[in-house]
Amino acid sequence: MKSLQNKTKLLILLSLVAGLSLQCEKKENNDKDVVTLVALGSLFSMAGDCSVAANGKSLNTWTTTSGVGTGTISKTSSVPVVGHPTAVLKYASTGAVNFSLTGNAEIIVYGSGSCPLDSTKVVKTGITYGGSLTADASFTDAYKLEGTGTIAITGPNNTAGIYILIYALPSRGQSAQINYTISL
Repeated sequence: MKSLQNKTKLLILLSLVAGLSLQCEKKENNDKDVVTLVALGSLFSMAGDCSVAANGKSLNTWTTTSGVGTGTISKTSSVPVVGHPTAVLKYASTGAVNFSLTGNAEIIVYGSGSCPLDSTKVVKTGITYGGSLTADASFTDAYKLEGTGTIAITGPNNTAGIYILIYALPSRGQSAQINYTISL
């Protein structure tokens, strides 16, 4: 979230600079306009905080860091070209942790202290899925959330922190908006 705020501030600053430079009546050359446009273009094409390789797709998404408690996470990014909404819920602490998730999306759990995330970081042992979380054979390492589901991770299997990728397929009526509770 902090990164998004920083990028928003940078966008505002660049907009002000661009606006001031366009107000000048005397233009020596167009190089300044080109530099401004390139700077703005690079801002909008920046990758997210977290690079994720999932189900043969490579995507970048923004992370939301959360501690113990409740909250809602919603779409923080989209997969290029197809536009599927994504979000990443990050739990930075180690040890045993429980998640309760309510919504309708694909869920993949990664055990890692940092990005990028790939299939080698998917948590496969010491994890229990319950409630409305069921394995989804059409999406590698994913569990389909349809309602309220639970994820319990034992202490020895969370040595660096947890990332939960929320990937929504709108054609299946899914949304990247998830209500969550994190408890020990």
